[in-house]
Amino acid sequence: MFAGKFTAPPRRTRRRPRLSPIAATPGYEEPEMARRIASLMLLAGAVTVLLILQAPDVDPSDHDGFRVIAILAALGAAVIWFGRLEGLAAILVGVVYGIGLVSAAVYVAKPISGTSSFYLWPLLFGAYFLRWRWVVAIVALAWASFAGALALRPDIEMRAILFVDTVVTVSVAVAVVVYLRERVAELVGHLRRSAITDPLTGLVNRRGFEEALERELARAQRSGAPVALVVFDLDHFKQLNDTLGHAAGDRALVQFARLLRRSARRGDVLARIGGEEFAAVLYDADANDALTFAERVVARQRQLDRETPLTVSAGVAVGRSPYPTRDEIFDAADRALYAAKRAGRARARLGEVPARATVATSGPA
Repeated sequence: MFAGKFTAPPRRTRRRPRLSPIAATPGYEEPEMARRIASLMLLAGAVTVLLILQAPDVDPSDHDGFRVIAILAALGAAVIWFGRLEGLAAILVGVVYGIGLVSAAVYVAKPISGTSSFYLWPLLFGAYFLRWRWVVAIVALAWASFAGALALRPDIEMRAILFVDTVVTVSVAVAVVVYLRERVAELVGHLRRSAITDPLTGLVNRRGFEEALERELARAQRSGAPVALVVFDLDHFKQLNDTLGHAAGDRALVQFARLLRRSARRGDVLARIGGEEFAAVLYDADANDALTFAERVVARQRQLDRETPLTVSAGVAVGRSPYPTRDEIFDAADRALYAAKRAGRARARLGEVPARATVATSGPA
């Protein structure tokens, strides 16, 4: 058994990530999505203009201007598509370029008719993908551009009415899209959290644990830091259930989950991965840190005052470069857990990672 003072591993602090201009949009799961939509939007605009030009028109003097706008829209679509613009670049090019083309159409259209309604296209596209502060910026840009185009058209009567009508109508539509997107994103986030959360203990469930372990191993691969996995199993839990009932068992699980939270660092991933099995993923924790953490949890669990004494056993595995896979490090921790069980329970053991990773020696008895 590991002897000595139980000292907490150093708490790690994470720098607050810079907020992305791109909103947490439901369905926006790949950078190419914005590129495809922006390109198709501009291409659809070019096709729409060319189709409109085929309709009978008493004043065809604006047709040359619209043909130029159609060509520019098609070129913009090609630049976004073949230029492999992704993410924020594709969104901003689609929005700003689209606003410019619509303003050019407002300037050349005779009569102006419903041309200004096409501001809906780039603005709704931006409203779907961008955070609200950026949406405010692109809306302001659109209305400044619209006002400039109208100012260059002294032939248009009731320009103020046209401006106000377009601004109010389109702005309301943009606000509705932003509101609905935020609501849907909130719902999707809630459903996702529910899908990876154990309802009894509030810890991450098996699915969330596997995702987190993959993520931390990938992060360690980039940084070169060690990553540790600790697997816990409550000893004789079935006997507790059979003797005192499932309600007592549930209370024991909840109490152990609280103990884990008190013992862990902020940012460590804590999970319930089975009936009475728990796990902790410790980033930037070496073998000594991880074993100290496991031993501290084992000791605190032994000291709990409960109806029936319930101890816990733990298995520890540490991955270093070249890093093991998720299954390899989990198997190593699981084997260490069962070594602790065979050694008499209520203890922690340090396991052995696969041969292609750094091998840890067995822990102290």
